[in-house]
Amino acid sequence: MIRLYFEKEKYEKKEGLEEFVGIVEKSDNIQAWTVHAKEGKASDQEMQLLASFLSQHGVTMEEYLGCVLLSEDHLEEVKDYWDQRSHGFSDAINEEADSHIGEEYKERFKKLFGEKPLDILDDGAGAGFFTILLASLGHKVTSIDYSDGMVEHIKENMAKRGLECKAFQMDAQDLNFEDESFDAVVQRNVMWNLDQPEKAYSEIYRVLKPGGIFLIDDGNHYLAAHDEEYAEAAAKRSAEFEAMRKKEDLTPGSHYRHNPENVDFTIIEKIAVEQPMSYRRRPQWDLDQMIRLGFKEIHVEIFGKGLPGRYIVAAKKPEEI
Repeated sequence: MIRLYFEKEKYEKKEGLEEFVGIVEKSDNIQAWTVHAKEGKASDQEMQLLASFLSQHGVTMEEYLGCVLLSEDHLEEVKDYWDQRSHGFSDAINEEADSHIGEEYKERFKKLFGEKPLDILDDGAGAGFFTILLASLGHKVTSIDYSDGMVEHIKENMAKRGLECKAFQMDAQDLNFEDESFDAVVQRNVMWNLDQPEKAYSEIYRVLKPGGIFLIDDGNHYLAAHDEEYAEAAAKRSAEFEAMRKKEDLTPGSHYRHNPENVDFTIIEKIAVEQPMSYRRRPQWDLDQMIRLGFKEIHVEIFGKGLPGRYIVAAKKPEEI
């Protein structure tokens, strides 16, 4: 399935943009005309109908097609990959949780969430890294991941540690929870996997209670495939990445050292470079989403030197909406 992804920041006309995009997303015909036009396969009639629709909204064909990306739906492929990787991934996050990295995250969580037990959603939990840390601090954690293998490892890891959580197989882009269900939502390295990251952000905001906190830990993982500046920076670090691939990286939780299944990492890399988040500079994109949704008290921390790589953003949903 091919999806349309709008580079909204490129549109000159911002007024009425959300309404315009909403109309396109609800119309199978307009989406089909757009796909055909982008692929150079549209008939004269389709081009005329699309042009007529665009003119009604004050958008030129050139601007419209220049601001639309075509993205295939990779949800099931991503799931299959992480199912294969679940055992090694679980080993890696357990090592990481028991290291100084886990302790540093615990201190961050204590400062952000306080001592009172909260209902927290670990959104796209993997094998449960954040789940382990938050539950060990006394919070009531609900964990979701689309990979069945990851969910099973969450349950196993928590049981081995004598900790409790609720764990479900679920799509972060379509959360099966009531509105305002959680005091906080945490997410780590998830958005780059998703076909519809904007929808995932909307779901996070929806399930947060008023006054709830969202923390995201992520990075510009595959931006170098499409961004010249990031490509140059990545080239300078090629020796470092080569050392990692040779399993010489001794960092706690190194995934290159924890791959007993011998899964080919290029499987996910080939998918990831075509996902929407691999075309976006972050955390700028994340901040745009937070502002769009209405988050307040947004705090950003960027790690490393030069262009932003990894970052953590924490934001609060207003008490009154």
